[in-house]
Amino acid sequence: MNIHNLCKAFVLPVDLLRAKWHSGVVVSLSMFVSISCFGALFFAQVGFAQSGALLLDNATVIVGDGQVISPGSVLVMDDEIVAVGAADTLAIPEDATVVDLDGKYLLPALIDAHAHLGYQSAQGWGHEFYGRDNLLANLRQYAYYGFSAVFSAGSDPAELGLELQQEFAGLPVARFLFAVGMGPPGQGPNDAFLLETAEVESRLEMPILRGIEGPVQAIALAREVAEQ
Repeated sequence: MNIHNLCKAFVLPVDLLRAKWHSGVVVSLSMFVSISCFGALFFAQVGFAQSGALLLDNATVIVGDGQVISPGSVLVMDDEIVAVGAADTLAIPEDATVVDLDGKYLLPALIDAHAHLGYQSAQGWGHEFYGRDNLLANLRQYAYYGFSAVFSAGSDPAELGLELQQEFAGLPVARFLFAVGMGPPGQGPNDAFLLETAEVESRLEMPILRGIEGPVQAIALAREVAEQ
């Protein structure tokens, strides 16, 4: 499979590059992205099953802990990153497939730690767009922009979220993480958003937000969700 056929490019401001990756740790290939630079940064997620050895060579590697290796190489074995560094310091198998990334950058995938998935679509934003297909479209778009995981903060029905986590596992999209909506009575400071989630609750007949009045109730509801 040609790695270049799997990559799509887009602009990314430098100040958004915040992901961490530690040299020497085996990491899934889907956690790494490649980018090219022509005055601005462009990158695309690389996430596919690669048998044997693959060397991503001659790139500028942004490790994520302050290190920048240029030129640098990333050695992938059976879909896992096993080594990063200058090519002449790596033990590269003779049969490795080599991809020349001259002029391109490599950096760890990003994680969005606060989102409300499923409400945004190409047509607008709101409760009417929430559902399986739009959630999947959101996760696919995140993957396109180099995100490996997205945390949806309290705006998804627990029952549906758990079901979709299983369904989406293994798909070439960002990993779907979510928290059950629990908060103080009134269920949060954003009245407009509360109206949107209430519409989704009514349509799907599944609870999203729960008003919590104390630790005993919070523990009981957390256990209830965990049992699902």
